Amino acid sequence: RYYDKKEMEVLFPFGYGLSYTTFEYSDLKLDKKEMRDDEVLKVSVKVKNTGKVKGKEVVQLYVRDVESSYIRPEKELKGFEKVELEPGEEKEVVFYLDKRAFAFYNIDIKDWYVEDGDFEILIGKSSRDIVLRDKVFVKSTTKIKKTYHINSTIGDIMRDPIAWEKFKDILQQFASAFPAFSSEEAIMNFAEMMKYMPLRSLIHFGQGKITPEIVENLLRELNS
Repeated sequence: RYYDKKEMEVLFPFGYGLSYTTFEYSDLKLDKKEMRDDEVLKVSVKVKNTGKVKGKEVVQLYVRDVESSYIRPEKELKGFEKVELEPGEEKEVVFYLDKRAFAFYNIDIKDWYVEDGDFEILIGKSSRDIVLRDKVFVKSTTKIKKTYHINSTIGDIMRDPIAWEKFKDILQQFASAFPAFSSEEAIMNFAEMMKYMPLRSLIHFGQGKITPEIVENLLRELNS
């Protein structure tokens, strides 16, 4: 996961293996294109021995969260199946993916949570040798009421349309401390620049115009 995230080359990728024969993957099928997180996704793929000798292959299934509000691995191994094939023989390999295949542990609710969005289903011979892929949209059945605090980042607020509208007023006050930030576009660029900073940093960088009381009032408004 670390090497994938850093886009670093490795000598032997996770799941790498050698064989005296060759295998061909085809016909990847998902039984749903959209699903709730309390449903099960059936994934099937065909594997054929295209060589001249009998051999075994480990079919690997990875899941990738296309766009997440949280830091997640580039992809995660969620299933693997070993098949033995005679020369020219073809078999269908089937996987079943439930909520845990798409979820991460959310510390706010202290439970496994799936964020709404697209997930890529990746079939590979190793973590770097992905030969087939498809996509499914997963809808969460758990709704989280976001609670903001002094260490919440500006980026957290920017991802919440309602909170962002409430936040604009104070952001304009913050931007007014700097004459260069006078337009709507400049304010947005300013927010982008600060999106990884916690709300408490506004007090320090606000040059006295953003007081602890203003930030406390903002938090009460965001959490109301």
